[in-house]
Amino acid sequence: MPRVHGVRASQAGGNTVGVRFLEPTPRGDGHLHLDVPLTVERLAALGLNTYIYNAGRGGPEMEDLEEFAPAAADAGLNIWLYFIPPTEISTENLSGKPILTDYAHWARTAAELSLRHPNITGWAIDDFEFNTDLFTPAYVAEIRAAADAVNPDLNFYLCTYWGSSNSTEFLATYGQYLDGLIYPYLDGPHQNTQNASTVGRDLDQILANTDPLGLDLILLLYTGRFLDGGREPTEHYVDEALRTGLDYLADGRIAGISVYGAQLDHAPTIASSNQAMYGTGRLSFVTSTGRTETGSWAEAAQLIEPDPGTSRYELSFWHRTTFAGKVGDLGRRFKQILIDDDIVWSQDLREFGWQWWAQATLSGGPTIDLTPYLAGKATAKLAIRVYEAVGGRAYQTDVSFDHLEPVGFSLQNPGFEDDSGWQLTQSGGQPLVAIDHWVPDRPRRIFETIAAHFGQANDDRR
Repeated sequence: MPRVHGVRASQAGGNTVGVRFLEPTPRGDGHLHLDVPLTVERLAALGLNTYIYNAGRGGPEMEDLEEFAPAAADAGLNIWLYFIPPTEISTENLSGKPILTDYAHWARTAAELSLRHPNITGWAIDDFEFNTDLFTPAYVAEIRAAADAVNPDLNFYLCTYWGSSNSTEFLATYGQYLDGLIYPYLDGPHQNTQNASTVGRDLDQILANTDPLGLDLILLLYTGRFLDGGREPTEHYVDEALRTGLDYLADGRIAGISVYGAQLDHAPTIASSNQAMYGTGRLSFVTSTGRTETGSWAEAAQLIEPDPGTSRYELSFWHRTTFAGKVGDLGRRFKQILIDDDIVWSQDLREFGWQWWAQATLSGGPTIDLTPYLAGKATAKLAIRVYEAVGGRAYQTDVSFDHLEPVGFSLQNPGFEDDSGWQLTQSGGQPLVAIDHWVPDRPRRIFETIAAHFGQANDDRR
């Protein structure tokens, strides 16, 4: 089958917001249906040529597709149908409905739809690698054959993450039944939506495995909320990731890019995503699921000048740890304050497990005494750090600092309301440090960033 090229797609997903437009009132069947004209208008404004459509399980999504597909064709949009795997279907829904996980049936359905609507050019299964108990090689061969019997020109893709995309064994087993992979970029094994600097490295490593098999590679970029990523993507992250991805697309090294969860409705940023104690900025250290290395760290530091006329130096600060999922053991991860690389305060993240703001030490008062470390010094380096004492399979945390109050010296930007004053560094993949700003119109900024890049890509291909 001919390989595709130049795909600029978007898709909705779990836990994303503002990605679908529904009609304001239910139809006669009691369901709210897709607002087709508005959806097509916003997708076109984003600069797409493909929409990855959540096909559902034969409910209103399939009915809406019959209206959406011709309208999308008129706007020059191709469609890929996207099906969820068994791990995303509740046991309650499975009861008495074996068709829900009959993927040969859905393969035939996708192929039949593609004959009625020629702009349906592909279909895919989400989170494939977590469902290999069902998706044996023999069953995937059956699925592919079911689609090919109806329309052999319909492309078939799997969504596979870092581990499987880099597994020669996985690709040798399943690659013969596929036209390509959809690879969700999460900074290799580090599972975050903050660091876009490794997009090229990750693509190169995956392409070394997919190119010999003649498989297309679609880069999926998280541009909306992704709960396992710690902090949500910013417009700066999306910009950097797209720049690299589009370079690979222009050179023909990858077949396309999909922007996952791009918010289409221009609604303001969700207010509860402001994690600052005061204002709209905080210092944040995120460790996501994946793996960490023993001795890894991240820090924010600045050079201070102790007042020589002061006999006592103190620091008050507020801090909080937000846990997600299962938390790790005591002795693994620590918050630290350092003066000239000497640890002057440390707290195990598990020592205080409640997710609210605490001031300085829990038992020693609202400040820490820095006098022994600053007395007689003209300058010193003050650092705030998160340190991984024992690496391994990571547990997800977001450590915040805010509202620093020094005594006997001054600090630049003690409330983290802008990017000044602090030098941010880290030793490796994670933890990741950032001054996290809540921006009220971030969804619109991300939308405009995508539209600018995809619009330029459209211009370049004319």
